[in-house]
Amino acid sequence: AARGQATHCLEDGMDLAATVLLDHVCVVKLDVARNGARLVDTLSWDCSSDALQPIDFARRLVEDLRLPRGFVREIASQIKAQVHAHRVLMHYVQQMRLTLLAVPPPEPMDPVVDNVHVSVRVGGLQLTDTLSYDVTSPLTPEAFAARVG
Repeated sequence: AARGQATHCLEDGMDLAATVLLDHVCVVKLDVARNGARLVDTLSWDCSSDALQPIDFARRLVEDLRLPRGFVREIASQIKAQVHAHRVLMHYVQQMRLTLLAVPPPEPMDPVVDNVHVSVRVGGLQLTDTLSYDVTSPLTPEAFAARVG
C-alpha cells in the first residue's frame, strides 16, 4: 500500500491510514516569554513535509501576532525540538509495529481436563457428582457452573 493508505485494520477498529496520519502529525506546544511578553500556544505540525520550515512559520506567527522579533528564534527552536522528538518516537513505534508483526501467534494449548468432585447436602439429601472441566477453557469456573447447572 502507498503511504497513508490502509490494506488492513489494526486493533480497536483503527485503520492503518489513521495511524499513519497520526504518525506524521505532531502536536507542538509553544511557551515563549521575552521582555515581559509571553506566547502560549498549541498547534499541529505536519512532520512528513518540509514545505514550511519552523523559522518561516515563526516569522509569520510573530508578524501576525505583532510580537517582538526576539520570539522568532525561540519559537522555531521549540518547534524543531518537538518535531525531532516526535520523529524519534514514531521511528521507535514503527520498529515496535514491525517487531510485533513478525511475532507468530501463540500455539493453541492442548486441553487440560481436570475432574471436579462435587458433594452437596440439601436438607437430608446428599448429592455427589464428578464433572470434567477444561482448565484452559476461556470459561471461568463460575460460567462453567452456570452452564452445567
